[in-house]
Amino acid sequence: MDGGEEFLYYKLPKINVALIKGTAADRKGNITFDDMFMSGDALSICQAVKANRGKVIVQVDRLVDTPPSRPRNAIIPGCLVDAIVVAEPEARNEAYTALTGSFEIPYEEWNTWSERLDSVSVKQSKNSTVANIIGKRASKELRVDDIVNIGIGIPEMVSRFARKSGMLDMVTLTVESGGIGGFANITSKTPTVVFCFSFTAKGLEVSQTKGIVTVEKEGTIPKFVDQVKSTSFSARRAIANGQKVLYVTERCVFRLTPKGLKLIEVYPGIDVQKDVLDLLPFEVEV
Repeated sequence: MDGGEEFLYYKLPKINVALIKGTAADRKGNITFDDMFMSGDALSICQAVKANRGKVIVQVDRLVDTPPSRPRNAIIPGCLVDAIVVAEPEARNEAYTALTGSFEIPYEEWNTWSERLDSVSVKQSKNSTVANIIGKRASKELRVDDIVNIGIGIPEMVSRFARKSGMLDMVTLTVESGGIGGFANITSKTPTVVFCFSFTAKGLEVSQTKGIVTVEKEGTIPKFVDQVKSTSFSARRAIANGQKVLYVTERCVFRLTPKGLKLIEVYPGIDVQKDVLDLLPFEVEV
């Protein structure tokens, strides 16, 4: 508390072992990340471990005789590394090398490559209908010139439907997995926050035919609960900041209001009472 204001507090554990994946190590143990998607917090993690007198173990694809041509290419200096494990990588396809920046995709081929990435980089779930419904609805929140951060998992479907609707060329999509700002940092000031998730989990089966959504089998784990173990997003602060917050599921959409959640959309085929309200452990505005 500071001046009567409420903040989120995170108690950080003392890290004493780091297991890091890099690309190559030179004779002095300097680690590069040339073939990786990102280095993330690798350096900070290693520094924290060494500050706690711990051990840093790095897996690399190969050893090289010469140090990086430019010092800045060594993400982790050898003085922070205690052990190196060499494990030759499996064969990588073009989709992987494109994502790592190993070669550039011409603009006119973006749509084709997007389709290829859909098929080879992400395994389709048993019930991809859920993700498609959510992704399509969430993509409708995109506006021209928006700068959009795409979360990992179901939110990735937003890019697919942004491409199909023609919005992909009119927005800037970004992916931030923790290298600069994590979830709490990103959502604390973003004007619009769209949570994308299924209404229930573990066993949920949903079908959609001609726009009609049917819950074939309900999941055994509810996503809407009375109590949570920890808080990483403050609804109260979001309201105070004037943020627009939506919760998009495969059957309905909620909006955050000063009074709590408000049910603003129910998809065709969904029974409001049976499929939504009866499954909520708290009252919502309809």
